[in-house]
This record gives sequence, C-alpha cells and structure tokens, in this order.
Amino acid sequence: MKGLMDISQTTSVLLVFIITFLVVWLWRRREKTKGNLPRKEFWFPFSELLVSFVDSDKLFKDLGKKRPMARFRNGFDGPDDFILTTHKAIHEAFIKKGHLFTDRPTRFIWTEWSTHNGMVHGLLNSWGDLWKQQRRYALMTLRDFGLGKTSIAEAIQEEIGYLVDEFQKFEGKAVDPQQLLMPAISNVTNFLLFGERFQYDDPKFQQIMKNLMGQFQYFLLAQNAVVYPFLRYIPGDPFKFHYTFKCMGTTRKFLEERIERHVAEYDPDNIKCFTDAYIKAIKGEKDKEGTYFTGRRVCLGESLAKMELFLFFTNLLQQFSFTIPAGEEKPSLKSQWSIVRSPRPFRVEVHRRR
Repeated sequence: MKGLMDISQTTSVLLVFIITFLVVWLWRRREKTKGNLPRKEFWFPFSELLVSFVDSDKLFKDLGKKRPMARFRNGFDGPDDFILTTHKAIHEAFIKKGHLFTDRPTRFIWTEWSTHNGMVHGLLNSWGDLWKQQRRYALMTLRDFGLGKTSIAEAIQEEIGYLVDEFQKFEGKAVDPQQLLMPAISNVTNFLLFGERFQYDDPKFQQIMKNLMGQFQYFLLAQNAVVYPFLRYIPGDPFKFHYTFKCMGTTRKFLEERIERHVAEYDPDNIKCFTDAYIKAIKGEKDKEGTYFTGRRVCLGESLAKMELFLFFTNLLQQFSFTIPAGEEKPSLKSQWSIVRSPRPFRVEVHRRR
C-alpha cells in the first residue's frame, strides 16, 4: 500500500509539472511582440539549457541567415536577451551607434563579482556617469603608463624569452599550447597591473591560472543556475555554479590583496605599474569636478592584445615549428562558448628550428 502511495505522489508531481510546463509554454507562444522588436526564435522552459549544449556555431550561423538579431527569453519570466548574429549588425550597433549600447544589464554573477560596499564598480559592469568616470581614469592612466609604447613591448619581449624556454622543454613532445600561452599572457597583464611576474611553476600562480580557466570554461553553464535558481541545489554541482563562484572569489581575493598592498605602499614619486598610476590619477581627481570621457566600450586592452598577438606568434614561429601529433586529428574549427569565444582544446608537437 505504501508503494502505491509513493507512486501516486510521484505521478501527481509529474502531472503538476507537465501541466505547468504546458500552460507557461502556451502563454508564451501567444504573447505578442511589442514595438519593432524581433519575434522570439523559440521559447519553452529550460530553452537556455539547450543552447548551452547544442552546436552554438551552427545555431547562430543559421539564425544569422534569417535575421540580424535573435531574441531569447531568460527563464520563466525573466528579461529577453538579444543576440546580434551578423558582422554588419554588430558593426552598426557597437561602432556606428556605440553611444546607444554602452549600458549593461544586471546579471547576478557579474554583480556579485563587481559589487563593493553596495555599489557596482569596474569597467565591465558599471554604466552611466560611474562608467564614464572610470573609463576616463583608465584611459588617462594607460596613456601615462605608456601602453602601446616601447616600454610595454620590451616587457612582452622579456616574457617571450621565458615562454620560449618553456616550449623548449617540450621538444619533440605533444602539448596543449594554451597551457603555456595563458600563463605568459597573464604574466604580461600582471606586470602591467602590479609591476611583477610569476614563475610558471609557482603553486600560487598555477592556482590562479586554474581559477581563471574555470571561470572562462564554466561561466555560461553556471549562468543556467542563475536563471533557474533551483539548479544550484542539485547534488554534485552539475552546472558548476558553486565551483565558478569559488574560482571568482579566490581570484578577487588575489587582486584585492595586491591592490591593498599598493595603496599602503603608494609613493607618488615612484610609479611602477598601472595600479600605482591609477591610484595617482584617483588622488589627483579626488573632489575635482570636470567633464568625463564619453567614448564607446572599446576594450581598453585592445592595443596590448594586438601587440601581444604579433610579438608572441612571430617569435614562436621563428624558433619553433608545430605539427599535429601522430594519430591525433586536426584542431577543430568549431569554437567553444563562454565569457569569450575560444578554440576547442588541441595539442601540437613542438620542434626547434635549426
């Protein structure tokens, strides 16, 4: 009798879920589009979960053939997401009309990462006057510190020397190049921000790299547990929600410790890095009213990234040749999606040029 009651209760729960599913689905299908917004591509509960597991390259390529903008519903009753699916639409929105697209929506994970003393800070998630002020400070500081000048190029070249030594250790062996390139690129950024670099075998540095990779790899998957909060309570953390937050917390603590150290040791006559220069800019502008920079949200590190891309790969290709390891397939041309779009993991065999 007890077994029959358990089955009956389970059946009742399933029926309630199915009925709720159908009611919400039918209601959403009948919902009319307001104004000139594009219609929703599709909507039913948990559709965001499917987007996380399908071939995203093919999905958005197919959507781009239909229209320049795709529209998706966030959760049962959340805000809509609009995704630009063509290069032309992206160029029009962020280049031609960039001033209309500078604000950012509130997202739980980003808010948790960027909130300090009850306010959202940082260039990525802030908006309005706060964003203009912080971008103005950052641009001024980067110019004063010499971004794009010979001094930064010399720092990159120095790091390349360490990177070449690391690649040399894998002579004739297969290696995932990301395992070597990520620490090198991070060291350049760390030198720019804090005036120091880490040894590649430093345990603390390796842990920070692991945390950063965890955030990049699982951010979109964890976002599902934000849209549907009950998913974060499933045993085993299948959506990596708690793991992602742990990685973010560790990274934030690492950055805060270094910033606090630079604030405590600040010497206006000895500016060694971006953080020191930024502190100087803040102290110089404190309680001072003035106009703010009103440009678009172009990545502040774009020129640095281009310089790194050129110097890293020209130096590596001058000194090494890279082949596909025997028995392994060519690197996939399909990408993986998360915070940024990146290539899928692959390995190469390293050979020193003679």
